[in-house]
Amino acid sequence: MTLKSKSTLVFASVILFAALTLAEIALFLFHHFAAIVLEWLKYPFSMTANDKNIVFATALSLFFIFLLIKMIGNMGKQLFLSKKWYTAFLLLADEVRTQHMNVKYPKLGNRILVIKNEEFIALTIGFIKPKIVLSTFVIEHFSEAELRAILFHEQFHAMQRDPLKLMLIKTVSEQLGYIPLIKHLAQYYRISRELLADQHAMRKMKNSTPLGNVLLKVAEMGEHELLNGGTAHFAKSPLNYRIMQMMEPQKDIAFSFFHKKLWPISLALSAANVYIFLECAVSLAFCHTFFI
Repeated sequence: MTLKSKSTLVFASVILFAALTLAEIALFLFHHFAAIVLEWLKYPFSMTANDKNIVFATALSLFFIFLLIKMIGNMGKQLFLSKKWYTAFLLLADEVRTQHMNVKYPKLGNRILVIKNEEFIALTIGFIKPKIVLSTFVIEHFSEAELRAILFHEQFHAMQRDPLKLMLIKTVSEQLGYIPLIKHLAQYYRISRELLADQHAMRKMKNSTPLGNVLLKVAEMGEHELLNGGTAHFAKSPLNYRIMQMMEPQKDIAFSFFHKKLWPISLALSAANVYIFLECAVSLAFCHTFFI
């Protein structure tokens, strides 16, 4: 299986897990509160069911509600950060160089935004219409070939809507990461997107040297604490895998993303998740057989 296929499979698996979990939560909440209403309609001044179970189920329902609110809040935060940084970039825009770069690279679809900044900034930002942001530092300190390699790398992120996909993966892994496998799959996905973007750049350049030079220069600069929301940043990724791929572009880069000892608990929790979802979907009474 190719890296692209693995990356697609991982993304689909994580999103499917999230959808399954959200559906399970929604069904549980519906069953729980519907059962309470029915009980009160039948017995207005007393509850015939076990009060302790009702309290437990209500507490679990409140936890699910908190989880949903937290997830929505996290996504809202990512959207806010993306908009905030994009607005800040617009205020720093070098309009002359932005126009020049877009005319020079028309195949990038007028996506380039050059900003006045003396740090290494090369990233893709935005969920609907991603923009490629470059700092004047990048334009001034990298050769023409190296600059093209950076642009082609970011072009891949823009074409694939990676900022949106990475935001979704980040939200799921942070809010529904009680299954260890999810966080590790999210890490695998982030690394795979960078490797695929590098592959795209090398294919476009027909040469791995410019990209290799960029990676070595970035490694010498050290890591920067840059953006956390709605971006796919050239420098914020494990450079060792990318350098290995650059040195041996025809060889599949094998990297471990999950400890074998975590498989049993992950499989058990995943199976429980699927079982509860299927039971909730089939029977309106199941969620209350044990809780109410």
